[in-house]
Parts: sequence; C-alpha cells; structure tokens
Amino acid sequence: MTFNTKHIVAVLLGCFLVACKKEPLPVEESGVPKFYFKGEVDNVNVNLEAGNNNYFMNTSHYQDTTGVHVFSGKLSKDNCDSTCDYSITILLNDTKVSKPNESIDLKNALRTGEYLFNDENLEPLYYKVLVNPVSEYNASENFTWRLINANGEYIISEKYHSEFYLNANEIYKIKLSYKSSTECDTSLTNIFKANSAFQTTINASRDNSGFQYAYNFKAVTNSTNISKYEWSFGDNSGTSSLASPNHSFQPKAYGFYVVKLKLTDVKGDTCISYYQINANPDKNCHANFVADFIKVPNYRGYSAVTVIVTKPGGEVYSTRNTIQPKTSFFEVLSVSDYDSNSKGEPTKQLKIKLNCLVKSKNSNTLDIKNAEAVFAVSYK
Repeated sequence: MTFNTKHIVAVLLGCFLVACKKEPLPVEESGVPKFYFKGEVDNVNVNLEAGNNNYFMNTSHYQDTTGVHVFSGKLSKDNCDSTCDYSITILLNDTKVSKPNESIDLKNALRTGEYLFNDENLEPLYYKVLVNPVSEYNASENFTWRLINANGEYIISEKYHSEFYLNANEIYKIKLSYKSSTECDTSLTNIFKANSAFQTTINASRDNSGFQYAYNFKAVTNSTNISKYEWSFGDNSGTSSLASPNHSFQPKAYGFYVVKLKLTDVKGDTCISYYQINANPDKNCHANFVADFIKVPNYRGYSAVTVIVTKPGGEVYSTRNTIQPKTSFFEVLSVSDYDSNSKGEPTKQLKIKLNCLVKSKNSNTLDIKNAEAVFAVSYK
C-alpha cells in the first residue's frame, strides 16, 4: 500500500526566522509504520501509527525569538480539527543561541541520551517585579524607584506603582524615594535576591499614645526553618531575637527610624529587610514598600524537550505547564538519517522512550507512562 505525501503548513508563533513547512513523511511500501507512538495516556493505551487511520509524521524546524533552534516532530491526523483523535508533538531545543542562518551542530543538538524537560523546573529567564508603597499616597506626588546592583544605581521608574525585571541569581537593592507636597522627603532601600526561596518583609502595627510610639512588629517570611531572628530598631535602644517583638520609640527629636530585620535559616542562608518608622505627629508619611516577584518561565532551555499532547476534543496539554515528578524521563535511544521531506529538507529519525506529566491551561493533567516512539524532525 502506498500513501501519498500531503503538505501541511505549520503556523509557528514567535519564530525569529520564517518557519519551515511541516511536511508529512512517507511510510514503507509494506505498510509497516516507520513512525509511531505507543504508551499509556491517562491509563488508556494509545497506539498511533503513521500510515494508519490517516496519521502522518510532520517535520519542521524554526528559530524562536530568543535565537534557539527548535526541531519539531508531530504525529497527527491530516487536516485535523477539534474532533480529531490524539496527536503528539515533540520539540527539541538546540544547545545554544544561534545567529540567523548560522549552521547547526547536529551531533550535539540531536543526540542519544536523556534530555531535560522544558518545564517549570528550569531556572526562569528573569523575574518580573511589582513594587508598591504600603500607604495610599497621592499617586501624582513624587515617587522615584531605583535599582542598585554591582553595576551601579539606576532610576527605573518615577511612578506610584511600578514594574521592572530582574535577572536570576543576582542580589539587588531596590530603593524608593518619596517626596510629598507637604515637604515629606524620605527614602528606603531593601535587599532582594530575585530567585531566592528565602524572602522576608516586616509588618508593623502602631499603638500611639502621646509622644510615645509603640509598635508591634512581625517577621513575614516564606521559610518555615528560621533558626535566628535579629532585630534592631534604629534608635539605639535595644535589639530583639523574637519573631514578633514589641518596641516603643521615645524620640528626643522627631524623625525617621529604620528598623532592620535579619533572618538566618537552618542552612545558614540569610536575608535582610528594612521598615521605616516616622516619629512625627504632624506628618504621616514614610517610604515603606512591598515587592512581588513573578517568574517569567524559561522555555528556551538548551538541549531540553517539550512534549505536547492534544486530546480528542481539542484540549492541549504540555510539559511546559508543570513540574515533572521524579519518575519522568525522556531518552533518545538512537538517531539516524532519514529521507528528505517533500520540501527537500533533510530529516533525522529518533527512537524515544518517555514518561512524563502534561498539564492543560485549565490545570487538567495527563500521565504518559511506559511510552515509546519513533519520530522525525527536519533541519537545514
């Protein structure tokens, strides 16, 4: 039996270069499938074979917006719509960022061995940071946000609410300077490590009586393994080692007092946070602020793989949306040359074993277990 090759145009969003067309590859004359996927998908045995039930192996390659080449193989029905059966896509990333039209080292890019999953276990590309003053000041007044790192100090925004981006694995200081129309002029600097799981802030509630400023302080942290609390209050009147200390300020002169909190966890890691007390009955202002860090996922992981499953009915699941369990793996057992696709592009045939978890945007999950496959990808 002979199967005709059909052309399917791939629409690949975010490509740095114009993507190559996906081209179905032929099967052997005997009808034995050269390309297939066999395994359990959510406890259902799934067996997809190119050449049976109108399934085809479609190959493509493209360079994404970050400059990383991606090699793609998709086993699906031809002219598929939302009523189709399962389809499986495998995306393999190159080992580096490439310049446009730069040649690809296929010995490293398409190799035997295990691949990382291109998922949320990978270090984020960077972090989006949202910063806000903790008091509802007039948003039209003067706010200046500065970023301080090893390269210097930079103004990053002059707005009440601001957002900016930090690279991972670096220590930053973020500084808010606030000047109001009532001549309140103050600033505060806090220290952050963008990708650290160990962060802290200070909550303060005021119990004001006369000229005595009594505050209840509380350490707010995402760690449950704190071994040491170190508080100082900026007025040279004692320290505390409690998680939630009380402190009374009796200033000889009105002014700002900076409370410092240093935490140490059981591993010896530390983090520091500051809070500003305004001991002035005539002015209710300060430069305290909060910062929220949002991971920007890294989907350009070098030599990493993405598995995409489209379920009957059209719901799309991907390894990108989840953290893989310890039982997950993706191993390429062999790599060999195969026929050119109908566009004349060379292809590689990959034999694969895998277990993985895929998740939809609606947080539905599918387990892929005991799977094996033979796929193909094209290259230039």
